[in-house]
Amino acid sequence: MKNFRKWDLAKTPPLLRCAAVSVLSFALLLAFAGVGVAAPEEVLVLFSSAPPGGLSARQSARSLEQALEAQRVPGQVREIFPYLNGVRMTLDSASRGRLARHPDVAVVVSSRLGFETASRPRRHPLREVPWHVQWARNARVAEGLTPDAWKPVCVVLLDTGLFPHPDFAAASVHWELALDAFSGTRGKEAVRDLFGHGTAVAGVLGGAATGIVPEVGLLPVRSASDQGRMEVAQIAAAVDYVLALAAPGNPLEGKKLLFNFSYTSAPSDGPQEDYAAFLRALLERLAASDALFVAAAGNHHCDADEFHVYPACLAALNLVSCAATNDAGTLEAFSNFGRLSVEVGAPGNAMVTTASFGRGYVTGDGTSFSTPVVAGIAAALWARFPDLTAWQVRNVLLNATDAPLWMRAVGPFVPTETLAVLAGGALRPERAGDPAFVDAAKGHQPAALSPSPATGGSSGGGSGGCAMGSPGPLFALSLFLPLAINVGRPRR
Repeated sequence: MKNFRKWDLAKTPPLLRCAAVSVLSFALLLAFAGVGVAAPEEVLVLFSSAPPGGLSARQSARSLEQALEAQRVPGQVREIFPYLNGVRMTLDSASRGRLARHPDVAVVVSSRLGFETASRPRRHPLREVPWHVQWARNARVAEGLTPDAWKPVCVVLLDTGLFPHPDFAAASVHWELALDAFSGTRGKEAVRDLFGHGTAVAGVLGGAATGIVPEVGLLPVRSASDQGRMEVAQIAAAVDYVLALAAPGNPLEGKKLLFNFSYTSAPSDGPQEDYAAFLRALLERLAASDALFVAAAGNHHCDADEFHVYPACLAALNLVSCAATNDAGTLEAFSNFGRLSVEVGAPGNAMVTTASFGRGYVTGDGTSFSTPVVAGIAAALWARFPDLTAWQVRNVLLNATDAPLWMRAVGPFVPTETLAVLAGGALRPERAGDPAFVDAAKGHQPAALSPSPATGGSSGGGSGGCAMGSPGPLFALSLFLPLAINVGRPRR
C-alpha cells in the first residue's frame, strides 16, 4: 500500500492555496445562502386595468393563483381589492421580478412599504379662535353654504382614526361607514384614535371650534397604526373600500371624493420606484372616479425637486401637495418646498385642534395640518361649484396663490406681477369663492407645472428577483479569506 503524504497548506504554492480556499469558501456561501430557497414575502399586486364592477380583480387573482400552482411557485392571495383591481398576497421573492414583468401586472411592491406622519401634536388649551380658523373666516371660505350644498362632498381621512371628540357631535361624520383597514371592522369604536394624529387632522378640517369647514362630510378610515405608520396594504384596503362605497347603488354614489393624506415618505437623494409605481397606479384609479388626493409635502426642510419625497414629488392631475405657511403667509422653516413638486402653501404653524382624549385640545406644527386646510378649501369650492371636476378644482387652487413659496425659500423675493402663474404659492382662499375667478381658472393649468424629474427612475433597493437573498457579506468573505490566510506567512 502506497504512503500518501499529508497535504501541507503552508508548503502549497500561494496561487494553488488561494484557489483551494476559494472553492471551500464558495461552498460555505452556497450552504449558508440557501440557493433555490427564497423566503416568501407579502406584496401588493395591481393589475394593468381597473374596469368598473370589480369582477376583473377576482378573475385575475384566481388566474394568478392557478399560474403559480402550475409553476410550483409558493404564493397565496390574502385579500382581493376589486375596485383597485389588485390583490395582497404572499409570494416567493424569487418570483417577484418575473411577476412584475408580466404584461397584465402594473405594480408589484412590498405591502410593508410605509409612510410617516407629517406632524405630532401636543396639548394646548383653547383660549381664543385659532388663527387658521380666523384666516378662513376672513376669506369667507364657507360663507353662504347651506347644509344641502355640503351633501355632495365627502372628505376621506386616511389616518390613525378619529376620536369622538365633542367638537364632532354636530359634524357630518359617517360613523356608520367608518372602517378599520387592519381588521375590516366598521363603526365608531373600530376607528377610535389611540395615537391622536387623525383626530388632530380632522379637527383642523371639521371641528366645531377648530375647523375651517365644520359642516363638511367626513369619512374616517383607520389606515395607520397606533404608532403613526401607514403601509401600502392598508392604503389599498382603504381606497378600495371607499371606491366600493362610491359605486352605483352604494352610500357614497355620486359624491365628490377628496382624500386627505397627511403622510410622506422619508426624503431620498434618488428616485424610489416602488413608491412612485404604487402611487401613480393609485392616482390613476382615483382619477377614474374623479377623486382628488390632497397630500402633505413633508417637514424635512428640503427641496422636494431634488430630494424625493412621496407623494409630493409626483406629477398627477388629481394630486395637490401642500407646504406649511405661518400667519404672515410665508413658508415655515420646517416645511419642504419645490418649484415643481410642492404646489400650494396653507397654514401649518401653531395649529390648535382637537385632541384624542376627553374634551381637550392640542397644538402642532406641520404639513399634516396644512393638508386638511387645503382639503377643506377644495371641499368648499366643490360644494359651491359642484359641476367642477377634480382636475378643475386643482387648477383653481393652484391659480389662487400668491408669490411662489419656493422663491422665498431659495432666493430673493420676486414681485408677483413680474411672474407667470407658478406653482408653489401661498393659497389665497378668497379667490376660490369668486365665480369669475373660478370660471377663468378652472381650465388653466399653471405653466410651470410639468412632470417632476422625481417621477422616474428606480430605487436603490428592491429584491431584484434574486433567489439567493443577500449574499454580499459571504461573497466578500469568499474573496477575502484566501488572501487573509496568506497574510503573515514567510515567503519560502
